[in-house]
Amino acid sequence: MTKNSILAFLSIVLLAACGGGGGGGDSSTTPTPNPTPAPTPSPYSYYKIMDEVPNGHVWDSFALATDIEWYQPGTINGFYSSTWLKQYCWAGYNTSNPLETTVTEYTNEFRIQLQGTDNDCYDISYNINLNAFNTDVIELYLPGESEPSYALINGYFADISVTYFGALNLPERGIEYIDGNMGIIYKNNSPEELHVPLVLGDYTEIGDMPSTTTNKTLETIAFYHEANYLPDSTYSANIAWTGVSSLTFNHSSGTFEGTMELNTAMDLDSFLVGLGPQNVFTTVPVVTLDITGTISGNRFYGDIEWSDGTDSAVGYIDGGFFGPDGSEVGASVVFADNDGEFADDLAFGTALMIGE
Repeated sequence: MTKNSILAFLSIVLLAACGGGGGGGDSSTTPTPNPTPAPTPSPYSYYKIMDEVPNGHVWDSFALATDIEWYQPGTINGFYSSTWLKQYCWAGYNTSNPLETTVTEYTNEFRIQLQGTDNDCYDISYNINLNAFNTDVIELYLPGESEPSYALINGYFADISVTYFGALNLPERGIEYIDGNMGIIYKNNSPEELHVPLVLGDYTEIGDMPSTTTNKTLETIAFYHEANYLPDSTYSANIAWTGVSSLTFNHSSGTFEGTMELNTAMDLDSFLVGLGPQNVFTTVPVVTLDITGTISGNRFYGDIEWSDGTDSAVGYIDGGFFGPDGSEVGASVVFADNDGEFADDLAFGTALMIGE
């Protein structure tokens, strides 16, 4: 059997092949086995990401987003940068700043639709069709692996360009009902970007949700901006930050808690052309942010907090449970410093979590 699919809307048309087979011996010399009782069928059924789905299938999906507008490239205190922040706004974290996502799979194409507003910046309205004709792919390999584990996808359109980063190896790791990516949408004629950690898959049915306490480990990737405007230490930095998140869900109380650890910081521009591991910032420390929140059906929502006694950060997490028994989880995150002004310095980021 073969399947032509754009894997997690990250790739051009990929071919995933699975085979069967097997031979038999002489039945006259083979004992007849005792019949095996048939398992009780589950009342719930789910699509795996790599399943054949009907043409036009709409996946469950959600996202938070950060809308960013930069000043024109220039110099501050003798330091040149193309990413001096003019303003940023969040979308999707409350009903006043909604973000609706629709992800549709076709035979040879994925369509990503984003509709919403962040009030203080701009309305969000995108209809992005990714296929083999308007994308190119950078495959990324882990050391010692012969097959790519991750991919960077670039898409090109009349008014925007897009970049998506995500994992190709989730099924091999036993994660089959959920996928997602870190996306950046660039306006072609404006210094504006939308950072979108997008999660998709097949939600766990409410009646199939667990009732006990479960612990989940989630691979995490964040895109992060930090700047300082003080004369003696002016800089503007854009970082791809990888790490791991640990979440404990108490389904009987309807609450969860955990941490998001960001432990490897890379230059974002280098990361987006596949050269992140060669451009790691060794002076950036490990940062661990605290997470608390509530469970609502097959979704969960909460707050991000961090403090080192001098500086602090806050943010939001929007997540969901996917597949049988809520076994797989994903989340979209936005966070920023908490000093309330940009006069001296600023920091903000978005993050994607996927795990089981």
